[in-house]
Amino acid sequence: MSRRDDELLIQGVFDHDVTETDFEQLEARLRDEPELRELYHEYARLNHALCEEFEGRAHLEERLRSLRDAPPERETWVRSVLSAAAILMLLAVAAYFIGVRPYHGMATVSYGPETVATIAHANGTTHEGRLRKGSRLVLKHGTAQLELPSGVRAVVEGPATVEGAGRNALKLESGRAWFRVPSGAEGFTCSTPALAIKDLGTEFGVIAAPGGQEEVQVLEGRVRVHPHHRPGEIRELEAGQGLAWSGGQFALPRAASRFVTSLPKKRIIMSDDFSEPNDTALHGKRPDAGAGPWIVTAGTPLILDESVDSAGTPSTAFVAIDTTLLDEVNHILLVTIDTGEPDSRVFHSGGWAGVSLFAESKEHLFVGDPYGPETRWSLHPFHGEVAPSDPPLHGKQVVTLRYDFRTGLAEMFHGHKSRGPVLARATIAPGVHFDQLRIGNGEGGDLAVRLLRASVLVSDATRAEGP
Repeated sequence: MSRRDDELLIQGVFDHDVTETDFEQLEARLRDEPELRELYHEYARLNHALCEEFEGRAHLEERLRSLRDAPPERETWVRSVLSAAAILMLLAVAAYFIGVRPYHGMATVSYGPETVATIAHANGTTHEGRLRKGSRLVLKHGTAQLELPSGVRAVVEGPATVEGAGRNALKLESGRAWFRVPSGAEGFTCSTPALAIKDLGTEFGVIAAPGGQEEVQVLEGRVRVHPHHRPGEIRELEAGQGLAWSGGQFALPRAASRFVTSLPKKRIIMSDDFSEPNDTALHGKRPDAGAGPWIVTAGTPLILDESVDSAGTPSTAFVAIDTTLLDEVNHILLVTIDTGEPDSRVFHSGGWAGVSLFAESKEHLFVGDPYGPETRWSLHPFHGEVAPSDPPLHGKQVVTLRYDFRTGLAEMFHGHKSRGPVLARATIAPGVHFDQLRIGNGEGGDLAVRLLRASVLVSDATRAEGP
């Protein structure tokens, strides 16, 4: 696309005049094209500035209409007012482009993939792209990047809640955040429920956990910290130092924490769309991405009409996945399953059919139609209770499983992304490095899989050199 086409597309986003497909394509390109991201940010800054500048324009236009209807003796005065209003608008636009625009205490917000977030303003309105003083950003999950008017950059990981506190201040009510404070923005303040953290020219990370332990770790420069209720109890920290607040007193953090410093990208570790010719045997076939090959341990599943189908015969097939990328920072694993109509046309049955995640030959989690009378898509942790989809999800579907390596939380979503309502959730052990996916079905069950894909969200990160 030409630059002009990109400009029209971006403007359409801000005018709410693009299709969902166009928006998703733009979202994908923004992750991969730095020049397009810069163009988007340029438009975002201009759009936000003008929205702030002319939020009262509707009221102004109403007043001007009343002036146009004024008696003849006021005509000269009305003409002067209209001219002055036009000049003020032109000056505001010009001031933006030469960098002399009024301060409105507004931070621009951008999001990483698979992020679910809302921004609520103090006046009750919502806007996903900007944070004012008093506005609250709630990250259900995912990652957000904030750019403050002062130049401070913050990367926040969900679940988290952030409130705008001014041109050079934020409140981190909960969650994890990394801050980079450029020269000239010294004095930036981050408040948590218990602590006030003032920058003295630095890069630092904060973990806020209401009612739990809060942490500050300095990566570069210095910060000054004190509890809200004891402002005289000041601690200064330098690069490599960290501090925790727990039980009403300062302590050393349990360990150095890593903080995300950029929006993540989705890295595919295994993918197969089963597009080979009909009657291709699954056993020995390599996936489109990933190590492979497929190893069939029961039955003879074949590829039929661009899907792998067991044709109603009990079968199991394994493929290797490498999840060693999963760690404290890169902690989200996504598995998307796109199913078709099985040859037997029986997916829900008294048997079972679905996809399982294995580690060291042990099954940890199953997604699909579980064994027994349940006729809904479900999650079934090994040795745990079945978690049926709610609202119910039946038959041929696309579902995405999201596993959090930090917490062990597994959630199921409808569609190719982990957005929208959570249909089912279960908790398994945290810190599991899965090494195999299994497609399988038992006696009486059947399954046709058109796409199986596993991805990890990968971010740049830094480690505090604390204790």
